[in-house]
Amino acid sequence: MGRGRAAAALSVALAVGVLVAPAAADPPADYGLLDGARRGAPSLRRGDTGPPVRALQNALVAAGHPVAVDGVFGGETDRGVRAFQVAQRCAVDGVVGPETVRAFDRVLGAPGAPPPTTSPPPPTTAPPPTTAPPPAPGARRGGAEVLASVRGLSRTAREAALLREVRAGNVPDFLRRLVPVTASAGGRTLVYRVTPDYLAVGHDRDFVRIPLSGDAAQAAADALGALLPTTRMVDQVFAQAALRLTPQPLPPGAAMVTPDYFLMHHRRIEAQRAGRALGPLTAGHKKDVVLTNRLVARPDRVAIYGWHQPNGRPIQPLSLVHERGYADYSHGVRLVHRDALLDGRAVRLADVLRDPALAGLVSDEGALRTLRVAP
Repeated sequence: MGRGRAAAALSVALAVGVLVAPAAADPPADYGLLDGARRGAPSLRRGDTGPPVRALQNALVAAGHPVAVDGVFGGETDRGVRAFQVAQRCAVDGVVGPETVRAFDRVLGAPGAPPPTTSPPPPTTAPPPTTAPPPAPGARRGGAEVLASVRGLSRTAREAALLREVRAGNVPDFLRRLVPVTASAGGRTLVYRVTPDYLAVGHDRDFVRIPLSGDAAQAAADALGALLPTTRMVDQVFAQAALRLTPQPLPPGAAMVTPDYFLMHHRRIEAQRAGRALGPLTAGHKKDVVLTNRLVARPDRVAIYGWHQPNGRPIQPLSLVHERGYADYSHGVRLVHRDALLDGRAVRLADVLRDPALAGLVSDEGALRTLRVAP
């Protein structure tokens, strides 16, 4: 693939997907070198080198999971493969065999047929079960049912159950297609991608946004290979949101941390959303769990920020008043893809956040010393 064509394909690919892959792109010129992995003879895995690995890396780039194309199956390629497998609901094992290559065929619009052979291909074994299998079609539980099932549980047990739903793929489809957000300063432009709304369980016809503590928010981000936003990113999301909702505070009290309040607040948001289409970038209706350098000195706390009013001012300034295990109905978890485009070039967002010269694009604290909200 020529440099201009590759850059164009990557720009399109990076516009969508952390929970799903982007729309079909052209397969790279050396894509046929994956035919051996398609037959499982042999599969590609960490430690391998050579032209087939380079073909795999080109396929990852074309599919929206940019990695260095160096012909070495190292840690970066392993992470890219696993992110692709999560997105395509393959066995998440970092091994590129028949199932994963068939997923590339779908994403890249490749014919997926190896050249004719005079003898049958060697037998392959079934891929190992994934650690987070997607629910069977039609079997996905609605958000209200999930929330009812955790009513009365302790906070720890409730969040463990909700995280199981997320890991199992019980997330509304509209959250799977990410939305680009642009940050510009000092002549540099960064494009990163976020979920269009806050993390929820269920399906598009019946979902519920789920407030999570710092511990659970970090676990969800880890499970989906994502980051959490900074305060500046929360501001940027609100400024660029296609739909800005007015905050809907509920009466304070002990019930603020209960599933009943979670559901009540969710329904108020949906009434305010008034049947508008799901998918556009939406903001203003929750406080965000955020990254901040202040967590370095206070790792026992959860950092929250946002709940922007129509005038753009947040109700909640950056606060670490609550312990890390706290979450109430007003909290939300917006996920950020770990990859971004800096002046049209694929970069790791974590590298931008750690770089004193670049961090100001997405941080008002300078370079970040921690990219986690919980250990």
